[in-house]
Amino acid sequence: MATVGIDFLLNTSGDLDFSSGGFELVESVDAIVQEVRMRFYAVQGDWFLNLNEGLPLFSRILIDSPNESDLYSIYKAEFGKIPGVLLKDKDLSVDKEGTDLFVNGTLQTTEGPVTFALSI
Repeated sequence: MATVGIDFLLNTSGDLDFSSGGFELVESVDAIVQEVRMRFYAVQGDWFLNLNEGLPLFSRILIDSPNESDLYSIYKAEFGKIPGVLLKDKDLSVDKEGTDLFVNGTLQTTEGPVTFALSI
């Protein structure tokens, strides 16, 4: 299992956070939370250097009648790629209600538990 690294702090819109007047770093549990949020909003095909990177939002997630177990598998696989995450079964809850998608959970990590609630 890879260890949790250090990253630049991002604001809620995913841009570098310059609110303190310069770059800030994030590490430990905060780095894991930031990585979960980044992966949740990453759309497959958006990054020109790797068009396969990201989630298949428009082809498998935000469709009329997605398979709930398929949604669970997609997010479990994506969050399992994060260094320091020790993902176990039933750590995630994925619900789609109309046009809204909710992913909630508690990830067991090498830095302690990380609880999150995300929605599109």
